[in-house]
Amino acid sequence: MSQLSLFDAEDFYEFPKDLLEYREHFLSLEEAETLKNHLLKIVPWEQRTQKMYDKTVITPRLTAWFGDEKKSYESADNNISNTNLWTPELLQLKDRIEKEFGYRFNGVLLNLYRDNNDSVAWHRV
Repeated sequence: MSQLSLFDAEDFYEFPKDLLEYREHFLSLEEAETLKNHLLKIVPWEQRTQKMYDKTVITPRLTAWFGDEKKSYESADNNISNTNLWTPELLQLKDRIEKEFGYRFNGVLLNLYRDNNDSVAWHRV
């Protein structure tokens, strides 16, 4: 089963305007590639479990949480409390995003999709 795409489909899914703002070329291609390659090397990626229906399953992707001290990522089935403090590169990106969009963030959940077998199902909170 292939992963659905928001950007390659003929009929694009249109997010509510107040939910998401997409800025094409927010990072240059060179900046994005440099950051991606750096994060692939230094991030302590983990594969987690998640309760789905009546089973505990292995998530089909790798994740890592970075953020402020004493912050954690919590979802209905998972609490990630072993926060990695911001790396200088992620902190620089966070500051840039905050200045551009006027929002403050205390953490980020990184997801690594290794191949066409990794995915996330459509969902909402």
